[in-house]
Amino acid sequence: MVCFILNIASFYRKGIFKAIDENLNAHFYFGDHVKTPIKTLDVSVINGFQKVLKNQYVFKEFYYQKGVFSCLKKEYKYYIMTGNPYAISNWIVLVYCKLYKKKSYLWSHGWYGKENRLKVFIKTIYFKLATGIFLYGDYAKELMIEKGFKEETLIPIYNSLDYKKQLNIRKRLEPSNIIQNIFSNQYPTIIYVGRIQKFKKLDYILESMLLLQKEGFYCNLLLVGNELDDYLHDRKEIEELKGNVHFYGPCFDENTLGELIYNSDCCASPGEIGLTGIHSLMFGCPVISHNDFPNQMPEFEVIQDGINGSFFIKDNIIDLTSKLKFWLSKENQRDLVRENCYKRIDSVYNPDNQIRIIKETLDL
Repeated sequence: MVCFILNIASFYRKGIFKAIDENLNAHFYFGDHVKTPIKTLDVSVINGFQKVLKNQYVFKEFYYQKGVFSCLKKEYKYYIMTGNPYAISNWIVLVYCKLYKKKSYLWSHGWYGKENRLKVFIKTIYFKLATGIFLYGDYAKELMIEKGFKEETLIPIYNSLDYKKQLNIRKRLEPSNIIQNIFSNQYPTIIYVGRIQKFKKLDYILESMLLLQKEGFYCNLLLVGNELDDYLHDRKEIEELKGNVHFYGPCFDENTLGELIYNSDCCASPGEIGLTGIHSLMFGCPVISHNDFPNQMPEFEVIQDGINGSFFIKDNIIDLTSKLKFWLSKENQRDLVRENCYKRIDSVYNPDNQIRIIKETLDL
């Protein structure tokens, strides 16, 4: 039996949690909260759910999951944990597995490539205590091999959203006037879906749009999400762009989101790309983000440059403008672009592939 000890029941991971629940003999233990506000899943939908562990923060980011010892009293063969070295209780479980010859796995970002010496030291000890590490991508694997980790212990497992639900929606999608009805024009549209925060650098898109207008190339920007930082409305570019920028607000209806993304021409996230990349490609919309990979989220690997999106030179407005124009000009190839977007998700970034990797690794 497999024991999952995770920091929180993130709502976005519903798809993979349900797939594990249906395909593996697994028990789940979830932490009750983390410092970052995250939408959580109703754990009652998971048959293998056992207990909520109380995350007790003891110093800055360091926390202990109260109740974790109850997991060690049961006859589990495998332990899979959130790969956060700040989780003090995870260290205890890792040592326990070493002593009692259990197999332990950490589900983690792994290496970013920007770690200082102290973090390298801590992470090296932490990850080497585990039998193996499930990673969000191949980039981290290559970095960890360079740091002396054995390749066979590094297992890219990628990431996913609620694939089955989204696939059913995608099968029903077709071109519609949903974008034209918002902007009252026929211009190509850039979409961004996610929290609207300053570090996302969405103002770069506004600057690019003005540069494109000077060339006689007009486009729209649709911003879908909560405005956590009120910094865009007051920018002079908003006034200059007038009816070409629309703040849609938060939207959690997957049918509506699917239609908006499907009918947009590209998705841009100049600061970093995370789950937005998976979400956009799932519904056939190419993705643009920056090329400074140590300062990216692991989902940047979902982008295949020139095929289903592009990387622009970080903080370079001219290069961003060029990449935007490229994708906004491909209207006559829109169906081919959609298919290229779908392929990446259907082959790699979905729960079915993740379950296959877990089963092969655990020999189940």
